[in-house]
Amino acid sequence: MKIIVAHPFQQHSFYTAAALKKTGHLSCYITTTYNKKGSITNYITRKLLKGDNLKRATARRTANIDDCDVIQFYELLNLIVLLLQRIKLLSPIHKLATKILIELFNKKVVKEAIKRDADAIVLYDTYALSAFTSIKKNNPKIIKILDMSAPSSEFMREIFKAELNKLNLNTKDIFDKLENNKSIKKNTAEINISDKFLVASEITKKSVLYHGIDESKILKAQYGFTSFKDTKNPDNFSEPPSPLSCIFIGRMTFEKGAYHLIDAILKLEKNKFTFKFLGNTDPYLAQKISSFNNCTILGHIPKENVLEHILSSDVLVFPSLCDGFGFAVTEALSAGLPVICSSNAGASEFINDTVNGFIVKPGSTEDIVNCLERIEKNRGVLKTINSNLLESNTTPSWDDYNNKIRSFINKLQ
Repeated sequence: MKIIVAHPFQQHSFYTAAALKKTGHLSCYITTTYNKKGSITNYITRKLLKGDNLKRATARRTANIDDCDVIQFYELLNLIVLLLQRIKLLSPIHKLATKILIELFNKKVVKEAIKRDADAIVLYDTYALSAFTSIKKNNPKIIKILDMSAPSSEFMREIFKAELNKLNLNTKDIFDKLENNKSIKKNTAEINISDKFLVASEITKKSVLYHGIDESKILKAQYGFTSFKDTKNPDNFSEPPSPLSCIFIGRMTFEKGAYHLIDAILKLEKNKFTFKFLGNTDPYLAQKISSFNNCTILGHIPKENVLEHILSSDVLVFPSLCDGFGFAVTEALSAGLPVICSSNAGASEFINDTVNGFIVKPGSTEDIVNCLERIEKNRGVLKTINSNLLESNTTPSWDDYNNKIRSFINKLQ
């Protein structure tokens, strides 16, 4: 089979393309910004960038596919979009430019798929609708595969609305997002027009089934992660009277369980716990957290510096209300760091409660408080869990992912 993988940005698309390359089925990988020889990105990387910007640009390529397999469309336009993304005042222009880029990109992708007489094409949720619509009209024999990096918008909306009602919250920005019917309808249309689906977790699979899709059309291929085994020494965990060092990694938002974590912090004894927040934080929540003397907001930090914070912490708290996967969880587990994880996070599938981590109910402040207090009173459990993690193969590998993709392709033929 000849299969095209296309993504205007990046996500995990490198790995999907690389998996198909290994099976011999990759026709080409299509994107915008890619650090390949002769590209604008490559020139800027070599001549103009330094520090974190240089590291980010250098990472926009993979050694697992050849440069000749990569096709770039609208590279310059995407570089402009990336620049606009960094200027908050230009946010409306950034959104418009992104929308235009996706539509132009998809038109080119469809033309390339038809020109190459592709058997199938892999596109990604929130970016696929116009391309799949055009393919259905112009060449319906091409199999349309939607890679769902997150649960469906409509599925998540129901979960979030129920939680808002429970908390009696009417925060306008959250409410506006939940009632963004245009975005939700677009995502639902993507699902309805797709022929096959790739998902990384049971929660995302459940969200596809929610739309009445036949289970036989769905393949679960869990994302892999490079292991950090042996980096965390069990003796490093803090002992009383040192406060229990807790870390949160990701966007600090309502959807990620932020309100419940903040409520938990308020109910815990301040001198017994510290919290570090890595990632972009909602301004309202950031202001609230800044008043807690046991909390530190570090904001967005380079990816390569995340590990040092994981290794200096005692436990990761990941209370997401609904999450398709959660790379922060697998990063922590692979480094031997115990995780308190919501059962609605895809990565919770790798946790055996109290054996290699802790599972809490989504939206339960009480569960978070009880779990942290139990750990604080018995630090020895952290050493036991750390040993269990380092002795076992808890997190998936990209080889596992590749094997799943191979199996998926065999069923398509």
